Amino acid sequence: MNNSQFPDQFSRNGQTYRKISFDNVEQLRNILLNNPYKIYCLVDEKVSDADPTLFLVLYAEEFDNTVILFDISLDLKSTVTTELDIVVNGYNEVIDVGYIERYPLCFYIKGDEHEDI
Repeated sequence: MNNSQFPDQFSRNGQTYRKISFDNVEQLRNILLNNPYKIYCLVDEKVSDADPTLFLVLYAEEFDNTVILFDISLDLKSTVTTELDIVVNGYNEVIDVGYIERYPLCFYIKGDEHEDI
């Protein structure tokens, strides 16, 4: 996953977010399950003159392989539903009438106090 276009950490609304890394789907799944409501991602939705969108990442075992991204910065409270197998590659993929659009993303954990994951 090449997420070098994203910062190692950033602050927004008085909160610090640190970049996290993982090697495969299973590691990402474990991070999401062990850190509920603490994992976020920045997604470059290619909106002109806008910073990357910040999403809270929601995942539960009952979701099977589905991840829900809850927008907390651009289109407040809207959601994007995607597959864990896709976002683990460092992008979200949208397919519309045979046209595929890929939006780069990077995962973060909220807060300074967390040890390395």
